[in-house]
Amino acid sequence: MINKFRRAFSLAELLIVIAIIAIVTAMSFTIAKKGIKNAYNLFFYTGYNGIYEAIGDAIDYGYALSSTNLSNCDFTNHIVKILSAEKTGSGNSVQISAPNGIVYTMSFLTSYIDDRGEEDVTGSIYKIVMKIPYQKTGNIKEAKVSLYYLPDYNNGILIPSGVINTDNNINLQIRKDLLPFYIDDGSVGRSLETSSGGYNYTKPTYTNFKTAFCNANGSLVLDNNTYVSCTGIATNSKKGLLKAVNPRKIF
Repeated sequence: MINKFRRAFSLAELLIVIAIIAIVTAMSFTIAKKGIKNAYNLFFYTGYNGIYEAIGDAIDYGYALSSTNLSNCDFTNHIVKILSAEKTGSGNSVQISAPNGIVYTMSFLTSYIDDRGEEDVTGSIYKIVMKIPYQKTGNIKEAKVSLYYLPDYNNGILIPSGVINTDNNINLQIRKDLLPFYIDDGSVGRSLETSSGGYNYTKPTYTNFKTAFCNANGSLVLDNNTYVSCTGIATNSKKGLLKAVNPRKIF
């Protein structure tokens, strides 16, 4: 006689299967959560690098900033075009909303006198509050970073704020994981031919903005306002240009 009944799973086997499913689910959730966090963190680099490249392109075209008509000068309009953004505002304040969700609020901050050289140099400072999409955790619903653009300092430089306040809830100056930098002296990151006929490659040394800036320039204090403090950091130890790097390339 043929046995028509098949042996069912035991309780122990069912518990093992459920346990495996639970472990796989937990691992998948952890991996997905980490991936989402990394994706949001990349906005810091794309936001900084995007506005920096757009400013550089406007300079290449010969456009000049206007402190009294910032919202409708050729410089600003070119940035809006490069970023494929939308613009609102008037006078010396403008809001630029990029398609990726990053919003820049740019305004004329102040003029300054730079007395470090043989002759005093007058310059301007523009403040850019960068708001980026951010993973909601606790009371933090968005990430904000204040950037300072100095068109008259070292042919133009964009400095993330190192002070956390209502306009800046992340100190991007010291966050190598979010916005890494290196100093490009003309040989770093390149394979250069040596006198013996071979090639020598110098690997970039990645660090945060504050350390890179201090190594290349030293503290930045203008009209008693400190924009970069180099206390405890080697200053003027390296020469070159500061370059931001996509953190995914080094982490």
